[in-house]
Amino acid sequence: MKRKKIQKNTKSKKRIYNILIAICLVVFLVSGGVLGYQFYTYYQAGQIRDELKGQINVSVPESERDELPENIQDKFLKLYSMNSEFIGWVQIDGTDIDYPVMQTTDNEKYLKTDFYGNYHRLGTVFADYRATISEDGNSDNIVIYGHSANNGEFFSPIRKYKSLDYYQEHPIIHFDTLYKEADYVILAAFMVDAADTTETAFAYHDVHDFATQEEYDAFFEQVNLRSYFQTDIPHTIDDQYITLSTCDYEIKNGRLAVVARKLRPGETEESFDIASATYQSEPLMPNAWYDKKGRENPYS
Repeated sequence: MKRKKIQKNTKSKKRIYNILIAICLVVFLVSGGVLGYQFYTYYQAGQIRDELKGQINVSVPESERDELPENIQDKFLKLYSMNSEFIGWVQIDGTDIDYPVMQTTDNEKYLKTDFYGNYHRLGTVFADYRATISEDGNSDNIVIYGHSANNGEFFSPIRKYKSLDYYQEHPIIHFDTLYKEADYVILAAFMVDAADTTETAFAYHDVHDFATQEEYDAFFEQVNLRSYFQTDIPHTIDDQYITLSTCDYEIKNGRLAVVARKLRPGETEESFDIASATYQSEPLMPNAWYDKKGRENPYS
């Protein structure tokens, strides 16, 4: 009797052991598949970017040229002929930010759509649909969005502007539209909570034009209070701006934004004393940041 019980217990243990092994194997395979898919999407995104960079300065047949809008920069003719929602290229020297910029009638499509119109979980970089980008002129502030990929691509480098050293090493943004080339000097970088609906929220992404001096002053008051660093770079309501925006994972629903001013005629990077920028030890942060860090909340 004891021998039969021992044999039965042994078989039960083996059955449980085999089930556990099977479960572990399934978990391993699923995890490996998910990880493999992520690496593939990163690789695919990189391939698409490299392909598109290769189309800059590529000429188009004269028969196709006649069908394209006039006054588009020659270097962008091929890209525009491939997708008429292409509106420019954004690039920051020494970083992985080097992407075509799209614009359509909403801010949803290119969250999960690549340049070619195919589904891609990392989407592509795009300008806010409410911003004007035209031959005749642009909005006062063009907001440009990009995902913050875990492998460091797309707009992930923007999160590094929390560091003063990083800012001083990469102070210039190149943003060429279909019609004009332009460089922008970065003025500030800050974090907000995209889910904040209280009076403490800062909806920078809704600001595209400054109708009055008061609107301009109110915008930059918030920018300066929240920025990780301070500069002495002059700027006025008559200047033009871009704001690069991406997700920030330091808090739930976090967003990291970088605001930059277009260089005026005759200005270059050397026109500014970037080294004199100073770190702001206590920038104004979102409510959720104070809650997570256990810090005293100045809003209280």
